[in-house]
Amino acid sequence: MKKNLFVLNVLSCVMLFTSCENSKMTISPSHVTLHFEDEVGLTIIDNRSNVNWATDDEFVASVNNNGIVTAEHVGITTITAKNGKEEAYCSVSVTPEYHTYNEPIMDWGCSKQTIISRKGTPDSNQSNAIAYLQNESKGILEMYMFENGKLTSSGIILKLSYTNTDVASFLLERYQPITITDDGTYGFINAMTLEKANLMVALTIEDIILVAYGPLDSDKYNISSRCPAKSRIEEQEKLITYFYNQLLLK
Repeated sequence: MKKNLFVLNVLSCVMLFTSCENSKMTISPSHVTLHFEDEVGLTIIDNRSNVNWATDDEFVASVNNNGIVTAEHVGITTITAKNGKEEAYCSVSVTPEYHTYNEPIMDWGCSKQTIISRKGTPDSNQSNAIAYLQNESKGILEMYMFENGKLTSSGIILKLSYTNTDVASFLLERYQPITITDDGTYGFINAMTLEKANLMVALTIEDIILVAYGPLDSDKYNISSRCPAKSRIEEQEKLITYFYNQLLLK
């Protein structure tokens, strides 16, 4: 009997030793859901030292050397902790708090018919632009502009009944602010730096609130001022005024 107990104890120790040797590094928690600018601390369950932290997408979430994750913009990414050859992961979802409007289609280069097939019959149809009442009761207008039959920009027009905070917060949790121009246009991009961005969002607040979306193209945008070229804005303003008067003030 004693011999059997001795053997069982030895086996238990061996199994415990093996289990410890083969244990994998893990992060707690393994998944987090955050809002813009929220922070959460990640920990290594097995208390390993010399852990290096990294994020797959710094635009969505960043992480410092202590495993503190900061939500940067709406999206999904993965945080990786590495210790030698061992790696552990935590998935991060950054979800929006503001749902002020539905963002327009941004498939640059697609045809007018493609937009119509996806959105339905427009409420206003011009040769180089179409518009939809996204929410008539709340005063939200969605528009698309074309050059040579191809989509070059899209936008949202809102009545001033919306507060600046609503629209600005909506954009800040989705895009990176980069500048305020002399004419009061606020610029945003879809990356942490201009070099990595391929989308420009411009917010203008005057008699109406205009949020314009367009590809970040040096041939069509004045990169030095970080906003759409003046000639392009003037052309759009005429259509914006027309759509606003025809659809939102009818």
